[in-house]
Amino acid sequence: MKVLIVDDEAPARDRLRQILDDEPGYEVVGEAGNGEEALHKLDQSQGQADSHIDLVLMDMYLPGCTGPELARMIRQDPRYEELPVVFMSAHAGLDEELAVLRDGGDGFLKKPVDQQHLVAGAGGVVGTVGRRGVELAGQRVHAEREPPLARAGI
Repeated sequence: MKVLIVDDEAPARDRLRQILDDEPGYEVVGEAGNGEEALHKLDQSQGQADSHIDLVLMDMYLPGCTGPELARMIRQDPRYEELPVVFMSAHAGLDEELAVLRDGGDGFLKKPVDQQHLVAGAGGVVGTVGRRGVELAGQRVHAEREPPLARAGI
């Protein structure tokens, strides 16, 4: 699984890269410190089989925009509608976690992220994107990008 890490803190990006480098089946193909860099990395990855991105790990608070704002920008491009985005933050509570999932996020990890949670979360999200929502704390949460008829059960 090829991963783009988006976090404004270099030590956080380094830690995530270390974790994923030690895990079979994961490869960090790009890093970005802000939203503009992330969009550029996504565009660069198009058409390149060796750097095609399967998952974005994104901090909730970035310079110039929030993670959810950036995720909405990414989702506006049809090429990335189904690209899984997992948010990360040390400062978010349950309300914020639920809000990002409702706004189109596919998962949430608390910082500092440990290897077990990162691998379980990333693998689970990639396996379920495009289904009818995600589950958090035993509660089913539906993403806004889901077609209205799917939300109505049609």
